[in-house]
Amino acid sequence: MNLESIYFCDQPNRWPSCAAVCNRQGGFTLLEILLAIAIFAIVATTLLGTYNRVFSLTAMADSRSKNDQAGRIAMMRIMMDLQNLIITPMPLYNPKQKDPDVADPHAFVAEQVSLGQHVFGQLRFASLAHVYYGRGAQNGIARIVYYIESMEGGGYSLHRADRLFADQPFAPDPTDPVLCRYVTEFSLKFFYADDIYDAWDSDSPRTDHATPQAIGIQLSIGSADHPLQTVLSLETRIDLPMFRSAVKS
Repeated sequence: MNLESIYFCDQPNRWPSCAAVCNRQGGFTLLEILLAIAIFAIVATTLLGTYNRVFSLTAMADSRSKNDQAGRIAMMRIMMDLQNLIITPMPLYNPKQKDPDVADPHAFVAEQVSLGQHVFGQLRFASLAHVYYGRGAQNGIARIVYYIESMEGGGYSLHRADRLFADQPFAPDPTDPVLCRYVTEFSLKFFYADDIYDAWDSDSPRTDHATPQAIGIQLSIGSADHPLQTVLSLETRIDLPMFRSAVKS
């Protein structure tokens, strides 16, 4: 056998296996290349889809975690403010001797406010839990207001107003801090004796000038992708540290 003829494959008829080896030295066939590309595309698409799903779930979990934290902080802030509640007690508050044109500076007022097609609670009361953002210490009785406002791009946000020595009618201020965003529900219930109320005004004869004994709060939050769809709901009942009994005017 001639080794030179095997190396150069100049006798393919005599050495079929040698001819096959020589043809393979030219590279992959077009069919093999297309098949490899197809397999790579399938694997890459599967991996990319899995990565996108994992990334989306991670981002969703992170967003929900932030919303959950913001909602719980908001509820804790409300509880702290209410635990430092201030009211005008009897006999300092006497509706029979009180000037009807002079509002009680420590009135406990809650009402329902319509924003678009939604209705939210709004709560106003006096508290010692004033938060001062300036320099130095400044303490005193503040008027605290929790209210809802519309957000740009859709959805609603919960704000906390804190006015020290406030004697003017309440008006929202752009500097009022936002406690949480994408609020889908902020509802309030008030408990006095065996009755439950949706609104309250301690300076009105409709409530016999009383203040509630307890308050129920429900705060529901959506997400940035679905600002009007609830993904988290928090609910609590707070027994107020003081209350004023009913007084007929």
